[in-house]
Amino acid sequence: MDWQLPYETCLMKYGKKTEALFYAMRDSIMNGTVPPGSRLPSTRALAAQYGLSRGTVNTVYEMLQAQGYVQAIPSRGTVAVHTGGNPRSALPDGEGETLSAWGERVRALPAVNNSSGPPSAIRADGRSPLREPAEREPGVIDFSPGRVDLRRFPVKEWNRLLYAQVRGQYRSARADIHAAEGHAPLREGIARHLRRVRGLAAEPDDIVIVGGSHQALVLLIQLILNPGEPAVVENPGYEGTVRAVQAAGGMVVPCPVDRHGLVTDALPESARLIAVTPGRQFPTGAVMPLERRLRLLEYAERHRSFVIEDDYDSEFRFRGRPIEPLMTLDRSGRVVFVGTFSRTMMHDLRLGYAVLPPGLKEAFRKAKQLYEPHPTAILEQRALAAFLNGGGYERHLRRMRRRYMRLSERMENLLRERAGRALFVHPNDAGLYVYAEWLGSGEAFDRFLAACAGRRLVVRDLRQTYVGRAKPAVALGFAHLEEDEMEEGVARLAAAAEDVLTEDG
Repeated sequence: MDWQLPYETCLMKYGKKTEALFYAMRDSIMNGTVPPGSRLPSTRALAAQYGLSRGTVNTVYEMLQAQGYVQAIPSRGTVAVHTGGNPRSALPDGEGETLSAWGERVRALPAVNNSSGPPSAIRADGRSPLREPAEREPGVIDFSPGRVDLRRFPVKEWNRLLYAQVRGQYRSARADIHAAEGHAPLREGIARHLRRVRGLAAEPDDIVIVGGSHQALVLLIQLILNPGEPAVVENPGYEGTVRAVQAAGGMVVPCPVDRHGLVTDALPESARLIAVTPGRQFPTGAVMPLERRLRLLEYAERHRSFVIEDDYDSEFRFRGRPIEPLMTLDRSGRVVFVGTFSRTMMHDLRLGYAVLPPGLKEAFRKAKQLYEPHPTAILEQRALAAFLNGGGYERHLRRMRRRYMRLSERMENLLRERAGRALFVHPNDAGLYVYAEWLGSGEAFDRFLAACAGRRLVVRDLRQTYVGRAKPAVALGFAHLEEDEMEEGVARLAAAAEDVLTEDG
């Protein structure tokens, strides 16, 4: 395979070796010059052929894999997997219609299996992850992150507020029927809450209500990112952001994470978009310190980049007050703050919000109105506004913060005492799950996951959150468990780990 001519053409166009090789290889795969299933050269051979470093070629291969054009297969190497050429002839029966460029990119994304826990994305080694026991089976203990304690949710108060909206819907249904940005009293309540609790001086007019924070991420990426433009994602990080960038045709640029969150020194020469979780990095739980926050904002201002601040799990901070959002430091209108009620109320309440800088407000409102001309879940919005403005929401947060702090401390101690030989448990100052790194090999980690499944445990394999080479780690949710369930679950998990350690001698 000779990419010399397209490589030189792309080099003149983009001026950077990494981007030139990426686009030359991507275009050859897309147009069918490199057929699906073709084995690509080794990184060493390609680097020697074009006078590049192996690091540059490795980066290109990781970018191609992240966007679904190639796949690393054990014993075969890296092969082209994107269906190039004529979509009608290449796709299986029932999928032969040619779509728009955006539609074809969406169709090419890996399938997501939502039937049993987290997404079943292809792992870094090209294989499917181990299946998990079905949720709610007798005897199963589910450590899936993101779940909340519904047994202590103020159900009676919530039902009363919701029923009041149902009874009164015929009197008020048309008041905000075209307010795609959301119920005005709810936006006012969110603005007051953010000012009082998070130190973010947001106005109701800055806020748009969305159907969950993921919807806000996808809309923002579609609005900001042109096909081919680079978008920085945390590595490891939220898989949904990677998929949204791929669907928009953007170039995924994975940036490493350490114990202080996104490594700002590793940012590329320029990026149109940066998606971060500075208040509690997903999945490691790291908090980005002030120095890095300022560096990130300076980078965004210098390159006119937009920063999406995904505040998915920061409300429940167990030591001190919640971390002030990155947006509080922004003086140039480059940051969008995205929040959700799914972690503080209930998972099935699919309501989130975006706090927008001036340059994005009008475009985001119109995009939201294009997808949803009427407000999302208006009865729930009205009930939530009453809950928030009546003080019930903050009472609920205070009550649950105390409980989750006890459970978090207990979970950490149990894991260190009983599974410390196999798992390194990171300190947990906030949120609803514990992050733990596997101390053995990747092959041993596979056996550990199989042993967990055999002991009727559901755990989250975090290798899915990496672009390229992944570290074996798990996220263990605790918020929805009673203490006896947690103790039993950790006992089973420790036994599964001991099985593996004993096998390995």
